Amino acid sequence: MPQHLYIITGASRGMGLAMAEQLCSPNHTLLCISRGFSDALEALAKKNGTTLLQWQADLAQPEAVAEQLKAWLQKQDGSTFSQAVLINNAGVIGHLGPIEQASPSSVQQALAINLAAPILL
Repeated sequence: MPQHLYIITGASRGMGLAMAEQLCSPNHTLLCISRGFSDALEALAKKNGTTLLQWQADLAQPEAVAEQLKAWLQKQDGSTFSQAVLINNAGVIGHLGPIEQASPSSVQQALAINLAAPILL
């Protein structure tokens, strides 16, 4: 039976973890990309028969994560998944206030995580 592939960013805590927990079922494959690792999600996936991969990565460097995802997907049998869904939960607020007061590095980080990462993934 084909699996449903869910790629979830920011799934190690908070709302991302809650969504990943809701998707733990036997016919789902979860690929969670987060800065952290969730032991609780690992245990739930094992209990529910869910295929779970947890990649620890920083989406402030989205090119490397996108390349890793591309390589992983190319290794998969095309008939394994009936659908693939990206749930982009990772994000940063960045600088609150006038843009001229924001540091270039904080603007770059916010654009990388909030814009570039979901586009590249």
